[in-house]
Amino acid sequence: MQKLVAITVLMLSSSCFADLKYRIHLGGITNHDQIVFVQGQRIRQEDPNNPIVVIKQCDQLRTIRLNTEKKTYTITPITAPSQPAPPQSTDTAPQTAPAATENHCTVQGKREVIEKKEHKQIFGRDARHIIFRERMEPGGSCAADRKLASFVGWERDGWYAELPDLPECPATTEADRLGVLSYSAPDKYLQANGNLSPALLPLELKVKVPRGSKGLQAAYTADIVELSTGPLDSSLFDIPSGYRGFVTAEPDCAKKSVVLMTASDGTPVYRVGCGVAAPVPVYSPDPSYTDAARNAKVSGIVGLSVIVNPDGTVRDVQVERSLRPDLDQQSIATLRTWRFIPATKEGIAVAVKLTIQTSFSVY
Repeated sequence: MQKLVAITVLMLSSSCFADLKYRIHLGGITNHDQIVFVQGQRIRQEDPNNPIVVIKQCDQLRTIRLNTEKKTYTITPITAPSQPAPPQSTDTAPQTAPAATENHCTVQGKREVIEKKEHKQIFGRDARHIIFRERMEPGGSCAADRKLASFVGWERDGWYAELPDLPECPATTEADRLGVLSYSAPDKYLQANGNLSPALLPLELKVKVPRGSKGLQAAYTADIVELSTGPLDSSLFDIPSGYRGFVTAEPDCAKKSVVLMTASDGTPVYRVGCGVAAPVPVYSPDPSYTDAARNAKVSGIVGLSVIVNPDGTVRDVQVERSLRPDLDQQSIATLRTWRFIPATKEGIAVAVKLTIQTSFSVY
């Protein structure tokens, strides 16, 4: 039996741990490990198969990126927020959404926290089974679209153990922590009593996202396979001697415009990132085989570029990687029917350009 509850646990003081190290194995779309080191107000993240190491020095509000092959580094300042946004409770509406208007397609999210009342030991720690979900409710111009309906935007199903707070720079909101791509830091949420939960590190995590008519499908898994609290060498969290670097590296967003182009009707088309949130597909049927392609047992991928309009519709579908003319046309026709919760910039719906792949397989 399961029910929606708020978790009440005892907060451990950060003095219980001097340092922390854990290795995360990512499976699914990607398959690799990430190692996280924590000491005081500093965090180091590295991938054993990648020469790039990221060090966040929260005490100095800067991020250091090391290239262990080239023996170089860059330093990027971390902008301290003037006042972090407070987390929102599961009973309040919109997690992230522009104001609903008749001309804009909007989405409202409601957070669900489900405690399964199941426990098991992982690394000698009491791990509890918790599921986080975010249910999306289309509004504005999308409310009357019969193709759109309430749906689960993502699901995080994990086994969590309580740990002391890890440094956050800049401070993150509940929505940032409990996002689709968050797996290397503890989760927190606002409990029914109005208090922020303790830091809960996902020791085993399965993340699901909607895949059109197929509903929720596995996106990836993130399992901690090693965890230790022994003392770490402080040199891990600083620039090694002999590295050649740059005094300051400007943030990428300061170097490039987020506006990619202007559409034929004068609408600016943005790139995702740098303050532009990606659109979310809510109606995305798969293209159908043609009889000729099926009989010929043609399999492969069609790569396309599209513009997602501020109202969530699609235009300017172009083939960037062809498979076969008839399957290319099937992909174009199908993508024109897709619908999105649109991309947003500062809470306003905007047009963005995306790259999408359609897949054809004969079984």
